[in-house]
Amino acid sequence: MENEKQNQQDTQGKNSKIRRAITVIVVILLLLALIVCLIVIFTHRHDMTHFEADGATCTADGNYEYWYCAGCGKYFEDEDGKTEVEYTEVIIPAAGHSWTAASCQSSRSCSVCGFSDGEALGHDFSEYIFDDNATCTADGTQTATCSRCDESDTKILYGSALGHSWGDYRTITSATCTKEGKISRSCSACGNRDTVSVPATGVHNWNFESGVVTPATGTAEGKIVYSCSDCSETLEVTFPATGEHDWQLDKGEVQSVATCKTEGEIVYPCADCSEVLTVKIPVNSAAHSYGEGVVTEPDCITNGSVVFSCEYCDSTVSAEIPATGVHSWGNEKVTGPTCIKDGSVVYSCANCSETLTATIPATGVHNWDEGKVTTPATCASEGVRTYTCEDCSVTKTEVIPKTEDHVWGNWTAAGDSLHSRECSACGAIEYEAHDFGGAEFGTCSVCGYLKEQPVADEGTLIEALVETRSGVVQYTSNKQIDIKVSGLMGYSSAFAPGANNYTVVSVYAEDLTEDLRLSSYIDIQNDVYLTIANDSGVSIEYHPVRFTLSIYNNTTGTFDNVDGCQNLTMAEMQTAVNNSSLLNYTVSKGQTLDLTYRIDWSWAEYIELPDTFEIRDNEGNKYYFADGVSSSEWYLSVLDTALGTGNFSGTTQDTSGNTWTILSDGNSVDFGFDIAFSAKPLQ
Repeated sequence: MENEKQNQQDTQGKNSKIRRAITVIVVILLLLALIVCLIVIFTHRHDMTHFEADGATCTADGNYEYWYCAGCGKYFEDEDGKTEVEYTEVIIPAAGHSWTAASCQSSRSCSVCGFSDGEALGHDFSEYIFDDNATCTADGTQTATCSRCDESDTKILYGSALGHSWGDYRTITSATCTKEGKISRSCSACGNRDTVSVPATGVHNWNFESGVVTPATGTAEGKIVYSCSDCSETLEVTFPATGEHDWQLDKGEVQSVATCKTEGEIVYPCADCSEVLTVKIPVNSAAHSYGEGVVTEPDCITNGSVVFSCEYCDSTVSAEIPATGVHSWGNEKVTGPTCIKDGSVVYSCANCSETLTATIPATGVHNWDEGKVTTPATCASEGVRTYTCEDCSVTKTEVIPKTEDHVWGNWTAAGDSLHSRECSACGAIEYEAHDFGGAEFGTCSVCGYLKEQPVADEGTLIEALVETRSGVVQYTSNKQIDIKVSGLMGYSSAFAPGANNYTVVSVYAEDLTEDLRLSSYIDIQNDVYLTIANDSGVSIEYHPVRFTLSIYNNTTGTFDNVDGCQNLTMAEMQTAVNNSSLLNYTVSKGQTLDLTYRIDWSWAEYIELPDTFEIRDNEGNKYYFADGVSSSEWYLSVLDTALGTGNFSGTTQDTSGNTWTILSDGNSVDFGFDIAFSAKPLQ
């Protein structure tokens, strides 16, 4: 028992010593890690890139002045790197447009940048008010004032003529037995006079007080001949022999006038007694007695009349009142106007079949439908929504902003530490770190990349990856990489407007066992250009293929354009890459080499904004070109056509009106270049 107890005590003592030893080792390792961190922190020297302050516009973000260190991926507000800021703190958000409301004659516009949007509202003449200026025979007008501005619109109010206000007919010239008379009436509103002829009465005006007497004798009749005061007709009246009476034949008294139906009667007194001599006046069939006429009013096309009736018989006589020629408009029928078609108002005369049509001017304002997406928006390009006017065939388009949803492909290896995937719509590339399940080596669970542990004493494992549109090429080597990618060739006919090609080069190595020199350069194999000259003697080369260099930012996960390396010709890009301190530098032993850069190139056709593309001469003067078809599309169609067909001739104009002649020394219609890079031990 004592031996077992002693053995247990010995074992416990040994275990206690082991635990103390392990604790000491852990503490030492922690101290070493802390020392390494402090060394890294205090020995890091910022590699600053300066960004000038750039004010925000209505649609584009601006930024305050700041410095960026590519080594630590941090942003600073001072060149010494003492005051760190977040990337979001240096960004000035786009202000957005300050809209000035649309008016009747102009669309809404931004008061800051002048950008116009939409269409003018058009005048709103919705309430017309009668101007109370109609006359008896002429229509008046009606006026409306636009509800949005002071403009007014005046048009005829058809059918508003008042018509005459006639009084009673009055005799102007009395009708006689053989002559017509005249009667007239006047309008109390305008004074117009309407005169009508009255037929002759047929009733003679006998002068019974001055008849020519042939005295009767005892056996012979006497006679009296009366003359008409109005004509040459005479009336002869006979009377019997006088017998014993002394008839006073010059003092006859008319008892009744002969009419068309009854005899008349004249009584002559006897000078000696109370007897009278009654003489019958024969019936006069023409002696009608007409009273006041019955009026039938005329209208626009039908004559009116005045009819006089004899008070003794059914004889009538009529006078015609001419048609007025003034229509009585009514029965309004309206056809509304549209944006491009005039409307109309049709009035029908109440008295005849005549119509009157008045035009209602086209509104000029389209009646847009809800719109239809004709080109869906993607991450690569804006979409288009098309609106169609429901009243005509006119259409308008509206830009649909790009979406933020990429169409990602599968993840593929992009070096020893990263894998990437590409959007099939826009060509954007997204990078993420490999997932080895927490281990340093192994197979990535996302892309299947196998990262093997390097063989001891063979130098640092260096990986390189080259991505182009045609595929991905991967290189792995100990100690050094020396690669040349050849055959990067393009053809003008293969480029759609705005098309883009790229090459991505990625180099990665951990814990360098010795100093490495990283070198990158471009070797031009062939270039595309035309030489053009203007009338002022300026001669410059037009290079349609443009290049941009960007460096992958491990902090933000995006490619950042390199200052001064955007929209360059091939020769300019060659100089920029070959002399770049970002792509050609020494990495010290023990550090990590991790560089990914991308070169994009595109055909400079259909450049929509004049400040995104220019041709510069040797003195730095810039020239912008347009094809003369549409001032909203700036591009070099004449020059590109010359390149595409190989017909190096013709002329074009820049936007300032200068004429340029295409010379005949252009190069071939294809271009090509090689990219070479190496990571070699420093000699």
